[in-house]
Amino acid sequence: MQLDIGSEAIITWGIAALLLLLALFTLLHVWRLHRRSRRFRRLIDRLSSQRLHDVVIEDGDGLDYFEHLVLLPGGIALIQVLDYGGVIFADEHIDLWTQVVGKKSFRFPNPLEQLKARLGVIRALTEEDRVFGWLLFSERAEFPKGRPAQLSVGRELAGHLDEKRQGSIDSRLREAWQILCDAVAEAPAGMLTRPRAEGTLSARAAVSVGLLFVSLAGLWLYWRLVP
Repeated sequence: MQLDIGSEAIITWGIAALLLLLALFTLLHVWRLHRRSRRFRRLIDRLSSQRLHDVVIEDGDGLDYFEHLVLLPGGIALIQVLDYGGVIFADEHIDLWTQVVGKKSFRFPNPLEQLKARLGVIRALTEEDRVFGWLLFSERAEFPKGRPAQLSVGRELAGHLDEKRQGSIDSRLREAWQILCDAVAEAPAGMLTRPRAEGTLSARAAVSVGLLFVSLAGLWLYWRLVP
């Protein structure tokens, strides 16, 4: 059965439009990731004017990545952002936490364990004990069975750390902070990769997929329209 010109045009432009819509969907995912990342950054920036974001620090034995470091009167805070949505089952004393999104569930290592290791690096480097770790989750996350004390959801962060923000920063803490600042090194390629929820595309992967759909749309139209 032969298709008339009108039907062929509908197929040609319909498939091209579908590919472009898929590209738009993936690029919107990138925009949402970027918007949420900026929101997290603003929440952390409000804690103090002294902070380091996405830095690699030379500790003498190698390089370690630190997502957010903040100097407060009560100590140096190491904050890790987990942009996870859905229902989260978390406990300080279990090895694996569970994320449930719809009918799917994913397990990921207890992030507090990673925090402990990195806190040890900072304490050893600065010889300062007033260093503590904190987890910051997206407001899209729910914790129906409770959560560790050192975990905040979205805007709760400032209130949860209010006690640590009281008073003034003493000279010893300032010296420790300067040691951290002086130890910041250039990051090797790929080291600044942040943790992400299972079942979601990273920003880089989403951009690649989006550009692939755009390229496919262009190739499709070229094949259909160019004699």
